[in-house]
Amino acid sequence: MISAEITRARPIGQDEILISWKFSQSLEDFRDYIFELQRSESSDSGYTTVFQFNHDTQYVDTIWYRKIWRSLFYRIVATQRSTSISAESTPHKLESLPNLEALEIVRRNNILLKNKRHGIGTPVAVFNLKTLGPKCLCWDVDKQRSRTSRCDDCFGSHIEGGYYAPIIGWANMTPDHKLIQLPQWGEMEPNEARIFFSNYPCLNPKDVIFNPDKMMFYTVEKVETSERRGFMLHQIISASCLDRGHVVYLLLGKYPELINELSSARDSIRNA
Repeated sequence: MISAEITRARPIGQDEILISWKFSQSLEDFRDYIFELQRSESSDSGYTTVFQFNHDTQYVDTIWYRKIWRSLFYRIVATQRSTSISAESTPHKLESLPNLEALEIVRRNNILLKNKRHGIGTPVAVFNLKTLGPKCLCWDVDKQRSRTSRCDDCFGSHIEGGYYAPIIGWANMTPDHKLIQLPQWGEMEPNEARIFFSNYPCLNPKDVIFNPDKMMFYTVEKVETSERRGFMLHQIISASCLDRGHVVYLLLGKYPELINELSSARDSIRNA
């Protein structure tokens, strides 16, 4: 049976908590399961469902957690559809609260990116790469390689689904460098970018970012973070632009409403 264990439950803002979890190694079909993230002020009872999912690995819970004497616990309940058997994870307590200075820095970072008149950010879509799960049907078990270079299911990751559902975030994209390099094989224009994010969404190398302004995907190569006493404040991403023939551009066909959602996110700030 597939189970999920919460790995972190940490505040990322004044009323936002990021809960992350991981799944057990299994060859079973995720589509036969339904998972529920539940929250309570007691570790033993009183749980209510705050999020229902199938293969996500994180969720942002909105709740005013800085109330005196309030303790929050989270757990995940996995239910197999075919047998109706359920299993509960070990309750995970909300981690220590960040100091007020760290929360204020994050708040100002978000204002810097999202401010209606003076903000420097633009809405982008972040696709976190899957590293766990059953292999895609394109994977050749005997040869230990994919049968195709343009699979529209795993998008080259070899894991079923390829990437998790996109997360809409705000980022500052640096302008392209006006530079021509002259290596031995001729002229080459650099395709690197430096991208500024607040402390959410969290990025890792090999994740991809979609910029609707240029209709281009970027692959994350390096992530630099800044922290205050263990609390993440912002992220600086080094990324490379992917050629328009790359297989990840097929993600736009998998999420046809993504561009409209990004446009709505921009309009909601303009009309705030």
